[in-house]
Amino acid sequence: SHEVVGDDIDAKVDSFLEEKKCHELISNSSGWDIIIRMYSYPSVENRDGQCARFAKRRSLEVLSWLGMNQDRPRRSAVRTAIWDIEITDASFSTVLSDVRRGISDVVSHRSRQQVLPPTFTDVIELGVAVTTDFEVLSAALSAFRQDQSTATALLKELNSIRDIPFAGANYMWADLVGTTTRMVVTAVHASRELAEWARDRGKTDVCMAAANAGLRVVP
Repeated sequence: SHEVVGDDIDAKVDSFLEEKKCHELISNSSGWDIIIRMYSYPSVENRDGQCARFAKRRSLEVLSWLGMNQDRPRRSAVRTAIWDIEITDASFSTVLSDVRRGISDVVSHRSRQQVLPPTFTDVIELGVAVTTDFEVLSAALSAFRQDQSTATALLKELNSIRDIPFAGANYMWADLVGTTTRMVVTAVHASRELAEWARDRGKTDVCMAAANAGLRVVP
C-alpha cells in the first residue's frame, strides 16, 4: 500500500472532469443541423451556410434563447424571459409556427411537423440538432487546451466572430442572466490563449488574427 495525497486526487479528478467536459462539448457542437450565430446580430444557418428567414421579430429571439438554454427548453421559461407582459397562447403559438417554418425551409430532411412537433406539455421539442457559435467556440477552446495541434480549428471559430454578442438585437434576458458576459469572457480567453501560443512560435499572422477576434468582441 502507499499513501495517497488528497491534492493529487483533486488534481486527477479535475483533469478527468475537464477531459469529459471537452468530449461532451465536441460531441454536442459537431452533429448539428442548424447553428445559431450570436457573435453579432443573431442569424440561423444550415450546414451549407443558408440563412433561415423569419417573419416575426421575436422568432429569432426565441430560437436564440432556446439555443443558449437547451437544458431547459420550456414554454413557460422562454415566455417569462422574453416578454415583459403576459403573451397570449395564440400569439406565442404564432411565433413558434414562424420558427418551425423558418427552420424547415433550410433543413430539407425534416418536415415542418418534425422540426417543431406539437406537444401537450410545457416542453418545447425542436426536432433538429441545434448548436450555437458560442458552443462551437467553447468546444474548440477546450480541445485546444487539451491538444494544441487543434490551433487551426480554434482560429477558424475565432475568425467567424463578427461583433459583440447580440449586436443591435437588445435581448434583455441575455444581459440579465449573464449570457452576454459568458460569451465575451470565452471569446477573450480563446483570443488571448491562441495569440500567446502563436506569438511564442513566431506565427505572426495567427497571433494577429486571434488578437483581432478579441478586439471585435471587446472593441
